[in-house]
Amino acid sequence: NYASIRGFEALVIATRGETGALVAINCAPILRNRIPVMLIPGRYASALKAGSVRVEYSATVNPGVSSNITGHWGESLAGPPFVITTPMSGWFTCAGERGTGIAVALQVAEWLSINRPHVPLKLILPSGHELGFYGARKMAQTITTRPMAVLHLGSCIANRDASMRAIVHADAAACEAINTALAPIQIL
Repeated sequence: NYASIRGFEALVIATRGETGALVAINCAPILRNRIPVMLIPGRYASALKAGSVRVEYSATVNPGVSSNITGHWGESLAGPPFVITTPMSGWFTCAGERGTGIAVALQVAEWLSINRPHVPLKLILPSGHELGFYGARKMAQTITTRPMAVLHLGSCIANRDASMRAIVHADAAACEAINTALAPIQIL
């Protein structure tokens, strides 16, 4: 409830997770207020409730530059591309947050390029995922050819005890081609 934070200088939230460690809240930011929000590991929730909280912070907003990365395989004139995408940037500077999605995307692209060489592939690794999907939105503005299909791989795809779910939005012929192509790696 944003109305209840009026008069405070910061918001401190203890996240819940199985290990008591910090859990990143992966959602588009909604800047309704201009106060800083700090996330702390859930194991400190009791201490947070029991004591008084003192927060020291310093922050600035600086313009920066980042780029989306794209890769292509196959003949571009062979038809619309099969697009594989996963975000490449995130909140934390660790390979575990985005590295797994990138690794799986590269493996799927490599497998498809070898086993379905007649299918043009496009790999898109957008930046700014943590900033309201900024890079993906900018990339979408430049796409002039409707892709055959898009395989979006979530950033935590190789997470332990995770499962993969495929949602296909394509015509019947494309769905059949996707099912056939991905069946050996048991995605669909």
